[in-house]
Amino acid sequence: MVDAVPDTLSNHVLLANILVALNRGEESLPHYQAAVNAEPARGEIRYNYAVALTQCGRYAGAVTQYEEALKLAPYQPVIHHGYAVALEKLGRIQEAIAQEREALRLQPGLQEAKENLERLSAATK
Repeated sequence: MVDAVPDTLSNHVLLANILVALNRGEESLPHYQAAVNAEPARGEIRYNYAVALTQCGRYAGAVTQYEEALKLAPYQPVIHHGYAVALEKLGRIQEAIAQEREALRLQPGLQEAKENLERLSAATK
């Protein structure tokens, strides 16, 4: 089925998003990479790629993609939150706390960021 899909940016992104939703993150990675190669300045693609990398446990790669996404879309709280999650997995707790604080500054009602910040802060005491 995948071979029958034309090799276009929108098809790579669509297929990758579907694969992630099906918890098949590893299969999504080449499609996200192709999309990033085609459109490196699209923050939403980099964010989705970072989510997939996180799903696959590839936290260093996810951090790189979150950093690139934040350069392109610094006011997106969900990117800061996702970045915090990946940073935490790498043991970079203080940086994760700072990212959750930024996510909450941008969107005070972001429940996932609030809960993660509370948990991270309690763990460092």
